[in-house]
Amino acid sequence: MTIYWPDSQLHAAAEVDDTGLALQVPEEVLQRHGARVLRPTDAVEGAAGPAVQPTAYVASVLLMPDELLDTRLTDLNGRLQQTRMVIDIERVARDPNLPVASVVLRASGPEPVAVDAWIALQAIRADESLGRDVSLEHLMFASGLPGDLGGVPGAIQGFAPPFGPAGPVPSGYLDGPVALEMQPICQKDPATLKLRRQPVVAVLDTGIGRNTWLDIKALDTTQTMSTWDTGYVQVDPKIQLLVEQAGVQLDKQGHRVEIIRHAKDEPLTRNPLIGTQDWCFGHGEFCAGIIQQIAPDATVLAIRVMGSDGIARESAVVAALKGLVDRVTDALTTGDMKKMVDVVSLSMGYPFERPQADEKTSPIAKQIDALRALGVLVVAAAGNSASTQRFFPACLSTHTNALHTPPVISVGALNPNGSKALFTNETPTCYATGVNVISTFPQDANASRQPLLQVPATNRAGLPQFRQSPDVDDHTLSPFAVWTGTSFAAPHIAGHLAKALQDMETHDVAVASHQDQAKTRAAEAVNVVKTNAK
Repeated sequence: MTIYWPDSQLHAAAEVDDTGLALQVPEEVLQRHGARVLRPTDAVEGAAGPAVQPTAYVASVLLMPDELLDTRLTDLNGRLQQTRMVIDIERVARDPNLPVASVVLRASGPEPVAVDAWIALQAIRADESLGRDVSLEHLMFASGLPGDLGGVPGAIQGFAPPFGPAGPVPSGYLDGPVALEMQPICQKDPATLKLRRQPVVAVLDTGIGRNTWLDIKALDTTQTMSTWDTGYVQVDPKIQLLVEQAGVQLDKQGHRVEIIRHAKDEPLTRNPLIGTQDWCFGHGEFCAGIIQQIAPDATVLAIRVMGSDGIARESAVVAALKGLVDRVTDALTTGDMKKMVDVVSLSMGYPFERPQADEKTSPIAKQIDALRALGVLVVAAAGNSASTQRFFPACLSTHTNALHTPPVISVGALNPNGSKALFTNETPTCYATGVNVISTFPQDANASRQPLLQVPATNRAGLPQFRQSPDVDDHTLSPFAVWTGTSFAAPHIAGHLAKALQDMETHDVAVASHQDQAKTRAAEAVNVVKTNAK
């Protein structure tokens, strides 16, 4: 695998007028999540200024700190009065464990009104003291954005299947199960590592499924996650519960929501009448396998925040990040460094609709800064829209502050020959191989697509009794698959950072110094990977 780390992010800090591929979200996805698309050409503009990029958001939900509902509710509803919307505090499901409250807006009276969070937000932002802490509930997309560009595979843009009626689309991009004899993972005794423990990479994504190479056994969702045998991958029931609570908060307010209750990747298909595999099923396990290939002595912490449709609600991601902040804080304050998380890998994002200066006010940005303050590196996919537009949170790579830990590392994709992938967004921190990558995939998957051609044939007992062309969605016997996207370039860098970290000395110090050591190691790890990429 190949890495290109430029000396600088050319033009990345500038506001670039580049539309790239159009934001296209299928209507069934918007309906599933109660969302709509914000388009700058027809969006309502208020005193806070216009939308500068299109984005997708949950139509009737705003995110805000819970304490704002206690201290400024009258002011909030005062600003909303002109929109004929209201925050009905009696119907808001409060949860002190969550870092932000998901507030469902209501019509303020009996007259019909189109409840729209963007219009409400524009009214609230007229009062700057209120608006800086309130935001939309964005839909976050795995891999980037859908659109049309010759040579760009639909599957990595989301939603479009890579196979046409006559078979694979002839674009050079591969997708499906592969046969590969990979040596079993063989981890060193953590005590023999210079770090004296396994580095931990948290992957916030679609979760995991059965996989023989990762030694993940079949996962029974009727049992508690603590009883699962997840092999070389960890799960964290406490963080996963926060993600669930973020969904429950919306559900209690009567809003349509898919509640994520565990770390198992599901469903395989959204339409049982057709039975085709959801395009993003296996996305998280694919990322985990890339990390394990590069850094076999690392531990992947799988946190499910995203459905198999490739959509994560922003509040679920914020909840997971806050869970990581709490876990790392506990590790550093108690000295129990087995709880430490060293790197966070995010293969998702959304176009940020406000100006660049406002990105740092996002609830995700705040949690990322909290992680960086603790010495945790954050890696994010740059997006697949063939654009220089800012894709959040990867675009936080251009924000610098007084924190010692490096900013977010945004990652674009390279082809196997080292050229830049046609679809990759530009001006990331670095690039890594992200095209026709082979990694792990849940062996729970055998959906409804069938071989294009087959005839009966005698075969070994237990195997298909056919001669046939490849079955493109039958993963039952192969723990590996091939896939493409900046989604898979990001864990490439995360894996190399973990590998660099395990070779760094850790010293016996007072508990108060664990945080300083973590921040120093994080900066050194980035320098090691950057130097090796030259």
